[in-house]
Amino acid sequence: MELTALKSDLITATQITQNIIAGQSALPILSNLLLEAKKDFIKIITTDLDIGITYSFKADIIDGGVI
Repeated sequence: MELTALKSDLITATQITQNIIAGQSALPILSNLLLEAKKDFIKIITTDLDIGITYSFKADIIDGGVI
């Protein structure tokens, strides 16, 4: 995955989505973000298995991927 994005957009997306995963979790996998880079946008997804949140923003994607 290779991309170019504004630092401010990435920080905003992380701050918004981290509210779902901020608490103590019994499952360590829930303490992470899913980052998808496709076409002209990045999508960040988090969940605590009860609720989830997705935030997307524009970026220059050179080589898409998921991490």
